[in-house]
Amino acid sequence: MIKKSESKLYNSCSKRGLAAIKLKEGDEVLNVCLINDEKIGILTKKNNFLITDSDSIEAIGRQSTGVKGIKLQSNDYVIDAKAIPNSSTNLVAATHNGLIKKTLLSEYHTQGRATMGNKISKVKDNDYVIKFLTTDKNCDIIIIGNEGTVRINTKEISLVSKSALGVKGTNQEITNLLKVKS
Repeated sequence: MIKKSESKLYNSCSKRGLAAIKLKEGDEVLNVCLINDEKIGILTKKNNFLITDSDSIEAIGRQSTGVKGIKLQSNDYVIDAKAIPNSSTNLVAATHNGLIKKTLLSEYHTQGRATMGNKISKVKDNDYVIKFLTTDKNCDIIIIGNEGTVRINTKEISLVSKSALGVKGTNQEITNLLKVKS
């Protein structure tokens, strides 16, 4: 599910807070993005990745449910979603088992919402892409794992195709991937 509403709907707030979305049973809020005209990237546990135009999502009321963001396979669910700045040129993806790769963002075509998208990366058995981020130039990123953190610059990651596995980024299970603000 994906929802777009105007930020002015959230300007006044009581001590109890505001209801921002009506969730279906079993659903949860994964991410909140402030956007203008950026694209949205959605990643599923089964490595499907969709880039869709935020313009294709109609703004609706504050307590509405939203619309289908990505078509899910059986036993699949969304694990990451974020705005993709218009200046982005590269996509960095990290797998749960420690692989990391950098790909040209242009290898992933924009599609309509409610479609399955494409595979974000080739992965080995029992592995999946856990997080993605986009960059417009070389920058530092932090790989957060179950045993600690590693900070690297994206220039140290070879540029490969979306069908490549990637390289070992860390010898631990990755739980998150963050871009360091410059």
